[in-house]
Amino acid sequence: MALPRSRKVRALLGFLTLSPSPVSRSRLCGLLWGRSQLCDLYRGDLLEGIEIAGNPEFAGWLTAQRQRYRAARVAALRELVARSPAGSPQAFRRLRRPAQPMT
Repeated sequence: MALPRSRKVRALLGFLTLSPSPVSRSRLCGLLWGRSQLCDLYRGDLLEGIEIAGNPEFAGWLTAQRQRYRAARVAALRELVARSPAGSPQAFRRLRRPAQPMT
């Protein structure tokens, strides 16, 4: 089996494989991506375009996960702004993106 080309994906796989206990998503993101890079990864809705007709259980799960995903993006943006120098253009660059539609 060939390894993924991305160094970060390989690092993620190695970290998860060698970790003796479950690792939170926020911890993994903190290890592998800086906060500003992390904010760039949050684009659009989680699993955008994925719907399974006639499956209310999946639809409910997906709606809840999308809400968690959006909340995580807001938290990451708030932290990025809080850590940026006052008046810094970098603090607000990502906030100028148009809001994603809520589903």
